Amino acid sequence: MGSERIQVRCVLVFGDADSAVAYLETPWHPARSPMSWAAKEIATQAGLPANELPGREFWAFAERQPDGTTRLSGFQLVFDPRL
Repeated sequence: MGSERIQVRCVLVFGDADSAVAYLETPWHPARSPMSWAAKEIATQAGLPANELPGREFWAFAERQPDGTTRLSGFQLVFDPRL
């Protein structure tokens, strides 16, 4: 299956540093039913600390899996003030 570039928004990060979970609004997951993802993975790929993820918007590559789940990768800030 191919991947597509989507925009996601981090609604909330919850948990301790290494096990923190980010809750994401995606095209398939509205804010009232967000997708959960490892905050550390997003933070590493986007070059931010995990505590700065909430409220930020990211580009990510989404690949739909045969079992119906979605795999996200390549997180980049939509509006990166560092550039």
